[in-house]
Amino acid sequence: MKRAARLFYLHESLSKGDDILDAHEWAQHFGVNVRTVLRDMSFLKQKMNVSIIFDPQLGGYRYEHTKRPFMSETKLNKWNRLLTLIHRITAEPGKTARELADVAGCDERTIFRDVRALEDMGLPIYNDRGYRFASDAFLPNLHLTPTELFSIFVAVRLLESQKDSELAGEARRGLEKMLRATSEEKRLDVGELREAVQVKEVDSETGAGYLTAMQDALCSGRQLEIRYQGMKDEEPRVRRLDPMGLFCFRQVWYLHAFDHDREALRNFRLTRVHGAALTDQPVKQEPKLELDNASYHKWDVEGDEKADVRIQVTPSLARWLEENPAHPTQTIQGDEVCFKVSDPRAMALWVTSLYGLKVLEPKSLRDEILRIGEHLVNTYGE
Repeated sequence: MKRAARLFYLHESLSKGDDILDAHEWAQHFGVNVRTVLRDMSFLKQKMNVSIIFDPQLGGYRYEHTKRPFMSETKLNKWNRLLTLIHRITAEPGKTARELADVAGCDERTIFRDVRALEDMGLPIYNDRGYRFASDAFLPNLHLTPTELFSIFVAVRLLESQKDSELAGEARRGLEKMLRATSEEKRLDVGELREAVQVKEVDSETGAGYLTAMQDALCSGRQLEIRYQGMKDEEPRVRRLDPMGLFCFRQVWYLHAFDHDREALRNFRLTRVHGAALTDQPVKQEPKLELDNASYHKWDVEGDEKADVRIQVTPSLARWLEENPAHPTQTIQGDEVCFKVSDPRAMALWVTSLYGLKVLEPKSLRDEILRIGEHLVNTYGE
């Protein structure tokens, strides 16, 4: 039962004193949850200025003065007319004020006032060659489980925690639309959940501010130009890309794209983007993010170009690495294990956790291991 019809039924029953039920019984009667019934009671109290009391002797709700009509005949007629308008505009969008007046048995000026009343109730009604409701005003029921809705709510909270996210507001509006289209007995109380589920705001930049621009690029099938400052760049440089997909690593967003200048796939950290613009050129590469090629590995997301890493290992460690590859690019030849990674220094902690190896190159990885060793000596050498 829609809310308007439910409210109408409530006020008639309570004003006549026919049904003296508590909130749980009303919820069962309407097929909704108890919070929905309590919100309806609150609406009747605050918006309709009626006095609803709980009668402990009767064990249910009633109007304080049940002998007095709930509302005057004029108000009752208006309520019936509003329900008629809602059903008529929903069923036959495009009806003019004159046509609606003929249906409701009133004049056009009354219809204009009723339309304003519907707007005040929050219904998105507009006039475009006749009165219509916005397309999302009455969505078909979505059969989402409470767990599915909760998962969507958590995703919205995570977006809200992104310091520079422009999508949080859009996500909230999307959630509200889904809630409106969900049966009320399964609908979440977002207000209570917002207090119960907290996500700490990310302190550092995440690149989420560019997610909308990246979404446009991925959906349009056009090439993207960004001003990007790589790890070795003193100033941002223009890069022309075929966007392939987005991924998030340690709360930071990355664009996986084909770089036309380098003629290779690269990962671009969105926090290093200083501007993005769509071009008129269609992408040359298929815009598809393959998980095996996305370089989600922690040794790759930070860097840009690939570097060779050569490590000398013992026979036993070589056998272990052959059975447990540390990276998709790993190759073993004799006592040497080779990798191609974007950020060799990120391998330092992994290297120091193993025995029976020696880093041959690059120097940056050797220097990082030396720095870690000096720190350990200074900490535990006393």
